[in-house]
Amino acid sequence: MRKSRTIHRFLLNFIIFTILLPMIVLGVSNTILSVDSFQKALKKEDDIKISLLSKMIRDYIRGPLLELNIIKENLESTRNTSSEDFNKLLGILTENSEKIWSIQVSDLYGNIRALYPNDERLLGTDISGHEYFKIVTHSDKPYWSSTFLSSKTNSSAVTLSKKYSDGVITLFISIKEMDEILALLNGENSSRLVFVTDQRGVYVYHPDYKKVLLRENNLFEEKQKEYATYNNEKYYIKTVQMPETGWQVSLYTPMDNIYQTIYKLVLPLIIILISLISIAIIIGRRFSKTIYNGINALLNSTREIALGEYDITIRSLALEEMDLLAKSVTNMSKVILERETELKDAYLKINNNKVLLEREVEKQTKDLRSALESLNDAQEKVIESEKLASLGGMVAGVAHEINTPIGIIVTAASYLQDKTEELYKSYKENTMAKSMFSTYCENVLSTTSLILSNSKRSSNLISSFKQVAVDQSSEEVRVFRMKKYINEILTSLHPNFKKTTHIVEVNCDESITVKSYPGAIAQILTNLILNSIKHGFENIPNGVISIDIYLENERIHFIYKDNGKGMSPEEVKKIYDPFFTTKRGKGGSGLGMHIVYNLVTQKLGGQISCTSSKNNGTTFLLDFPSQIV
Repeated sequence: MRKSRTIHRFLLNFIIFTILLPMIVLGVSNTILSVDSFQKALKKEDDIKISLLSKMIRDYIRGPLLELNIIKENLESTRNTSSEDFNKLLGILTENSEKIWSIQVSDLYGNIRALYPNDERLLGTDISGHEYFKIVTHSDKPYWSSTFLSSKTNSSAVTLSKKYSDGVITLFISIKEMDEILALLNGENSSRLVFVTDQRGVYVYHPDYKKVLLRENNLFEEKQKEYATYNNEKYYIKTVQMPETGWQVSLYTPMDNIYQTIYKLVLPLIIILISLISIAIIIGRRFSKTIYNGINALLNSTREIALGEYDITIRSLALEEMDLLAKSVTNMSKVILERETELKDAYLKINNNKVLLEREVEKQTKDLRSALESLNDAQEKVIESEKLASLGGMVAGVAHEINTPIGIIVTAASYLQDKTEELYKSYKENTMAKSMFSTYCENVLSTTSLILSNSKRSSNLISSFKQVAVDQSSEEVRVFRMKKYINEILTSLHPNFKKTTHIVEVNCDESITVKSYPGAIAQILTNLILNSIKHGFENIPNGVISIDIYLENERIHFIYKDNGKGMSPEEVKKIYDPFFTTKRGKGGSGLGMHIVYNLVTQKLGGQISCTSSKNNGTTFLLDFPSQIV
């Protein structure tokens, strides 16, 4: 047998699974999304930084490229210039440049024909065997060499060579300033590392200058990787290729920095989540304890009642519903105490109970007769006008329906009176047995149950009729549910169907609510149904009436249809005319459909149309606003 759980533990578990668990899931999901968003932001920041780095390097090399083109244009436009004048031009360009410290011009065979600063020893030197000379003579693009240590500037330098019509121009460029700027980026305050390699993967810049001098190229193999390990530390790599020089700029971001930043971001979220969970647990425990204490107090009280302690009073409880339950238990204990006393004096109080019961039956009968008289009075008033004639028939039908439960109530009351007199007689003669008293009690219970059920039946019938009758005699606008009100009208019209096999089918959404004149709607439906019964279903035993109602564009569409004998086209044309009837001299006044037309078009502000043919039934289409202002 499974062990039952306490309500305290059940409520606590319920709070945990309905509040804490979603809160934890939401917190974890939010943390994961925040971490993912932050990682994307860091990568975007690296994209921006490396773009700025590549732009800075491009700006740095733009000057030498422009000066190289200037020299090329001058050489091609002044081929007959003397060596002295040409050396002066080279000197001017070199002196005016902060980056270029030497310019060399050679012919297509590799012999140096001009040099600045001028060095007679190098003029005529053959450089055709140098790699850069071989590459640049077979291409029209500028060529950047690998870095080397300049003996003149005692700093890193590169050469920029380009072919022109009569030879090759070579600029010797110092990249000291670029190295200094990159060194600042790799300084103590920056955790990121910047590397620059040439087209062969040899370092152009490295924080450790020795690797540049030794022409190491171990980064070349990792240029396509997203992550790499450097000096036993894992880095996130972002690279940019520079087509102007063939160089590659690499930005290394330590993963530890990313993890620390994520930790700083996630830690407050975790603290907030734990705080919320702790608050929820505290509130949940207080809430469950409040309920548990209330239920425990009620449980102890019911135990005392079970042991025969009826005179108890339960203290006020924190929750309103439990406090009401506690008051009910207290009242119940007092009632039980009273009943216990009454049972002890049962033989002495039988006559009093009989009188009370008779008075109660007399009161119920009086109320029912009073209701019947009210219905009869309403019937007399409704008959005064043709517009309320249908209400008169409804009253008569309801009155007839009420007679049946009233007759049952009177019969049951008479039977109860006879049995009570028999028991009282046995009591006085001291011949009453326990079985006789038990039988009497059973009879009393069954008889009073019969009286109450028929009283409720009469009350329900009166209630349904009362709402419809009040609405039909009232000119007030109110809000009501359409299907419920239609059912109330049909209930009040039930006596008209009692001796027939006709049926009414209603198709209407329970949620349709209107603000309109309920009396007008009741009058319209009553007249339509009575017309179907009196005219449409004449000599038709199994008539079917279907009522379809739907709401569209703030308007009620009301479709009424029967399968009666229908009407001719001439009759359809005259159906709304006053005093038009096919039952002249047989109780028909010809005002029923005229009243329906006026109610729909004037009272409800809608439209009505009729379609019918012989032996094919009749259909009415009503259309009116759902909300009357």
